[in-house]
Amino acid sequence: MSRRRLGIALMCAVGVAGLSAVPAAAQGNPGDPGSCRPSGAGHLAYSTNLDTDYNSVSVVDTKDLRVQRYIPGFRVPSNVTVLNDGSKLYVDQWYTGDANTKVVNPCTGQIVKTIPRPGGLFPLTNLSPDGRWLYLSTIQGFTIEKIDTKTDEVVHTYSTQQTGEPIGYAIPSPDGKSMWIAGLHHVYQMDLATGQFVGDPIAVGLSPEWLAVTPDGKRLLTSNFADGTDSVIDAASRRVTATVNTGITSYPNSVSSTPDGSQFWVGNLDGSVAVVDSHTGALIRMLKPGKITLDVTFSPDGRLAYVPTTPFSSPAPNINGALTAFGPMVSGNYHTGPGEIVVYDTRSLNLVKTFPTGGVPSPVVIPAGPFHD
Repeated sequence: MSRRRLGIALMCAVGVAGLSAVPAAAQGNPGDPGSCRPSGAGHLAYSTNLDTDYNSVSVVDTKDLRVQRYIPGFRVPSNVTVLNDGSKLYVDQWYTGDANTKVVNPCTGQIVKTIPRPGGLFPLTNLSPDGRWLYLSTIQGFTIEKIDTKTDEVVHTYSTQQTGEPIGYAIPSPDGKSMWIAGLHHVYQMDLATGQFVGDPIAVGLSPEWLAVTPDGKRLLTSNFADGTDSVIDAASRRVTATVNTGITSYPNSVSSTPDGSQFWVGNLDGSVAVVDSHTGALIRMLKPGKITLDVTFSPDGRLAYVPTTPFSSPAPNINGALTAFGPMVSGNYHTGPGEIVVYDTRSLNLVKTFPTGGVPSPVVIPAGPFHD
């Protein structure tokens, strides 16, 4: 699973000191140097830090709710995807001139392979539900690559040229049979067996920044960065059933479904989180973490929400500020200071804890399991 665009679909359309490496552990898949079995994998999560002073992956202990250690050695790491058993990491690197995906052994912290991006600007990876395949799309690209997670080799390339618009975020359906793809003004569904698009494009708000699908595959939500709305989509009828308006200056950036599928949580760059009823599209509450909200993910049991935040100093929560910040960010000359991960109770919507992490943190990605000794 991988999660970050930071408003970049719209923007594109119009060493690390003091960081400790991860200690070694038992090898996972024999013959695969990128695979291992981290000790305590069931309570470890990962989050990248693309601030120039960090350029690392935080290893988060989800039992104690703290950063346990850092994996250094990246250049503008924007997202991390973790195999279901926690045995391998894929880190999307957005450094200008060297934008690619790094394959990382989570036990040693060693980068064991580099996967080039398939055109476009910056890579975005997502895992198939069973963890067998990694799908690699790019912001402003026209292809999606299917990668074998056992060999980390590209086994198939899907073309999206027929959409007539560059794509960004792409996420597999929960049954693994299709792919939901965000364009600049539409959402598309592709049959992964044939590579053909299913039905007509679904018109949503301007610049659908992110997509989330409920675990039963019945409903989707897009965060529409440029017009301050979120579109709830019924997957069967392919209709927008509700539009949530959080304001033109809210800049919806990311969205996740709770594990039970009852709610969507939307992280906005204005420093708020919108909690939306997935069935009705009603806005339940606007939470205020107090800093720029970069994403939302959930504990496997759905009881906790993890919200990575970064100081308002940069990127500023508006289009001009984001554009100004984007150049230094991808050139590796970007300094914001430490960010924080804000943890909420999803039932009461109360704050549970806030703990520090690296600058401009990405989502807290928790491997889905099962885990092996």
